[in-house]
Amino acid sequence: MERAGKNEGFPTSLTATEEMVPGSMALGQFVESQLSMLRQYLKDPKIEAAIPPAIPGAQEKASVDVRYSTNDGKVIFYRRLYARNANTIGTITLMTLDSDFATIRPAFDAIVAGLAFQSPVPA
Repeated sequence: MERAGKNEGFPTSLTATEEMVPGSMALGQFVESQLSMLRQYLKDPKIEAAIPPAIPGAQEKASVDVRYSTNDGKVIFYRRLYARNANTIGTITLMTLDSDFATIRPAFDAIVAGLAFQSPVPA
């Protein structure tokens, strides 16, 4: 999902991904490895833990909010939700202008309310 920001030329985007991880890797380790990469690529990101929503079927959940400034002074808001079931970690990522988050949030919350972690159907 993508939509243009408030006449500022920055698109709001929502992405979903899934990744297989070793069974011994805790969700916290996975999240920290992702945040470590963000710290390498973003100048002075402000990273805060957030309360993850209920996600049926998830054995573990985590959520982080990240704010950072672009070279032209725009403040970007990045929320990532993580859910783990066995060796699969699913993520939902929202990226928008910080000033657009209040407007975007009801739609984002509605999408998140419909999330469920389902095991793949055996072939």
